[in-house]
Amino acid sequence: MVAVDLTAGLGVLSWILGWSYFFAWSASFWPQCYVNWKRKSVEGLSFEYLWLNLTGHCCYLFYNFTLYFNILGAKTQYLSHYHVDVIPVHANDVAFSVHAVIFCALTIYQTFIYHRGIQKMSWYGIGGVILLWVSVGIAGILTVSKFISLLMLLNWC
Repeated sequence: MVAVDLTAGLGVLSWILGWSYFFAWSASFWPQCYVNWKRKSVEGLSFEYLWLNLTGHCCYLFYNFTLYFNILGAKTQYLSHYHVDVIPVHANDVAFSVHAVIFCALTIYQTFIYHRGIQKMSWYGIGGVILLWVSVGIAGILTVSKFISLLMLLNWC
């Protein structure tokens, strides 16, 4: 097993950097939502990007939440599989992923209520997003059916 010794100084540095990244990345979502609201328009946004971004952040939230709160013994599986004594998920990771999902969903909501011109999602984008969600759903069913472990599902996401 790999032991990680975070001295007090490194622990504090990790905490400071973790929360700094939370605030920096979280703030990156705000201007787009504000501009959309101010203009009452989403013209020029890539709708495919918005849905792929939401998909990615939902998976990131699932991963972080499951490991951080040790849902169904995920932490134990992780520590055993990777032969480490700490998980790489901290409170700031969970907080960021929750924030990201909320703001991605808000931005997508804005595409439904604000002017979009002739813009719409391509059939390739729709198909790709559906394929991603279906694949995660199938992996979820395989996990519930005990064909794959929860850790495999987390790594799939």
